[in-house]
Amino acid sequence: MNESNRVLYYLTNIYKYAVHMRDNCKYEDMDEDNNILYAANFCIIEIGDMISRISEIDKELYNNDYLELYSIKGLRNRLHMLMAILM
Repeated sequence: MNESNRVLYYLTNIYKYAVHMRDNCKYEDMDEDNNILYAANFCIIEIGDMISRISEIDKELYNNDYLELYSIKGLRNRLHMLMAILM
């Protein structure tokens, strides 16, 4: 798979995870069901990992101020730190 196809693959999967979170991970349900919270955390971590891979391939896309992929990757990093503290 060439680099352009790999970036497209990652963006497609990021979109799938985001749609899954939008449709299945409602904030008000997280207090009642830890599985929803864990699912949302998993999605954020997976999205952040794919963004990390994109940053290695295409710095211009990663640094794009419209998409703010770097902010999402930062959220993933903070979530990793929080989970390490809580475990």
